[in-house]
Amino acid sequence: MLAARTLTPPSTSVRLLSLAGLALISLASFAAAPDVQWQHLSSKTGQLPTPPGGSVQQTGAVVADFDGDGVNDFVLSFRQKAPALVWYRRTPTGWDPFVIDKDYLTIEAGGAVCDIDGDGDLDLVFGGDWQSPQVWWWENPAPNFDKNRPWKRHLIKQDGQNQHHDQAFGDRANTRRLSSRPAMPSGRLNGSNAPAIPKTQRIGSATTCSTATSSTVTVCSLAM
Repeated sequence: MLAARTLTPPSTSVRLLSLAGLALISLASFAAAPDVQWQHLSSKTGQLPTPPGGSVQQTGAVVADFDGDGVNDFVLSFRQKAPALVWYRRTPTGWDPFVIDKDYLTIEAGGAVCDIDGDGDLDLVFGGDWQSPQVWWWENPAPNFDKNRPWKRHLIKQDGQNQHHDQAFGDRANTRRLSSRPAMPSGRLNGSNAPAIPKTQRIGSATTCSTATSSTVTVCSLAM
């Protein structure tokens, strides 16, 4: 004759001990994680290449993977002397400077990155400072990088009031469309001279928004 047996579930105390053990293991693992070690690199000590041109007003610094190798690079902007933009490309042995724009532009602090033309690489946006009413974007030539060939600059905004401090990209209206929002006074999109962009992404109409520094700003929308 078969005898029936009742299986007793693990006690609450066992469960609690198990959870406590997991918590202790997790805390121990967290405590054992090494501290982040910061390293200060400077062009003054030769650890970074000295920016070309001699400008002492580096207005912007943007970090992104511009060559698609999985490692971040950075771009510096200048307004005192040319060149306007220099890309510091990360290499196995250090940083290799590439001049993105050799001209003199009075670039304001800020800058943003986005794949504006939809070709799979990150492009750049910067705006002019108090001396300029313009906003520009630079077309990333990846993978055909050439130190003797600057990136193609496109004009987004050409008139209106000056100074465009900081830019950002995002889906502000939840429409799955990317927009560029420079913090700037009211201006007008240079639609007549806007560059041709594939149908997947085109430069669209300007949008008026509120800011803390001005009642209205004109925003260049990148409609997908």
